[in-house]
Amino acid sequence: MLSTQALLGAIGVGEKSATVIGATFQWFLRDLTGMLGGILFAFYQGSNLDSNAKMWRLVADFMNDLGMLMDLLSPLFPSSLIIIMCLGSLSRSFTGVASGATRAALTQHFALANNAADISAKEGSQETLATMSGMGLGMLLAHVTRGHDLVVWVSFLSLTIFHMYANYKAVQ
Repeated sequence: MLSTQALLGAIGVGEKSATVIGATFQWFLRDLTGMLGGILFAFYQGSNLDSNAKMWRLVADFMNDLGMLMDLLSPLFPSSLIIIMCLGSLSRSFTGVASGATRAALTQHFALANNAADISAKEGSQETLATMSGMGLGMLLAHVTRGHDLVVWVSFLSLTIFHMYANYKAVQ
């Protein structure tokens, strides 16, 4: 929520000088870059994702955090906004490909009773619940920290370090 709030502010949401078509075009370039990046990442790395699913899972989480960092940086460099937005989207596209592929490999690993679909459905539900909880807390954090840049950065960096540590421990 912190990175989304920063990105929306960077593209001009809430400013009288911003136009809807301008913001839409910037968002289009961001999404297009991510989609193309995901296709290229899958083409070049797809066959490697099975060999070390735990490592790629950590890489995916790191790339997601890097994408959010790019979004947070975007208001600080308005002349490079499009490039920073596209780099963030590119980073998250790698996340989507790598996390989806590793999720499938890890699900197969845990499906000892030939129940991959059941495990996948339950894992998806747990992830959805965690995401919904995080979104609610993220909205609260975004509201509380609005206008306090130092608090936003400290919160983001603290949560990111905790996120990477927790994921590292999870794959151990």
